Amino acid sequence: MVTKIKKIIINIADKLLLGIEKKIHKKKWLAHHGIQRSGTNFLLALLNKHNLRVINRHNTERHKPGHKHFRWYEDKSLIPKEIFKQYGNDCYVFNIQQLNNACNFPSDTKHIVIYKKDSASLVSLLNWGLRVKWFSSKEEAVSSADRFLKDIREYHRFWISLSKIDPQNVQLVSYEHLVKDNMLLKQKLIDLAFNAEHAELTIDEVPQSPLNRRHVISFKDIEHLF
Repeated sequence: MVTKIKKIIINIADKLLLGIEKKIHKKKWLAHHGIQRSGTNFLLALLNKHNLRVINRHNTERHKPGHKHFRWYEDKSLIPKEIFKQYGNDCYVFNIQQLNNACNFPSDTKHIVIYKKDSASLVSLLNWGLRVKWFSSKEEAVSSADRFLKDIREYHRFWISLSKIDPQNVQLVSYEHLVKDNMLLKQKLIDLAFNAEHAELTIDEVPQSPLNRRHVISFKDIEHLF
């Protein structure tokens, strides 16, 4: 109970600090993104360790621009019905300038997106969905797999497209590769024009799910989609 209260106090204090930072610093902001269960907490831990100003380090409502999981892609019918209430929106942009404007971010805000392999992302997301009651059973989760895979792929397709158009403002990094070598983030930050030549971006422990968390769905259950 004491630990929970302490975390709440720290979170409130950091939100107040973020508000002050926004007023003082008008440039050199970074936003992090990634679909649910793709390693965004791990990425944020690395960015915080480097003392970077992450403008969306606190979650807004999921259907509002600026949230790390926000579905920016054009065809909103691809947002699975199980999460549409949380993530449904009518916002679509064509470039990073429009995106920053929609989020009310400084115009020069840079963006880094973490992703997992589609298969690993889907397995993790379906198991998460079972735990938070998106699905009532394993069978229902597996039958929904195709729709969630389309959502994952469209989420990544949007960011890949922006990165190809505007690599100096958008970079993607693989979760699987980053866990093996935290320093891969160093080059991504340099590509985004952040001074990271001497950065020590290693982290002692990768944030993970509790070891006793049960994984009901495995790759074998969804391998027919790949």
